[in-house]
Amino acid sequence: PQAAFDYEIKDGSVAVLTAELEGAGGAGAKVEWDWTGDGKPDATGQVVEHDFAGPGKYEVTVKITDGVFSREAEYTTVVVIEAEAAPDPAAPAKEGGAQ
Repeated sequence: PQAAFDYEIKDGSVAVLTAELEGAGGAGAKVEWDWTGDGKPDATGQVVEHDFAGPGKYEVTVKITDGVFSREAEYTTVVVIEAEAAPDPAAPAKEGGAQ
């Protein structure tokens, strides 16, 4: 199989990680995620969510085991959690609200 994944920041520091299962033997494929760097799975499944500690860069590895021939492939990339923008104190206040 080929191992790869995409991610999307859902809310603050929560990332939705989605593995691509190309050539992984269909329903029998095993997907393991490691975001602590210890080589042990922190989660399993094609789509997982993880709440990272906050803004920063985090190395994440996905390991995919083929459901037919038990072949493995790994892919590691850096997940970037951006700091939330602070409100601009020079921006005009919004009008409206209860009267």
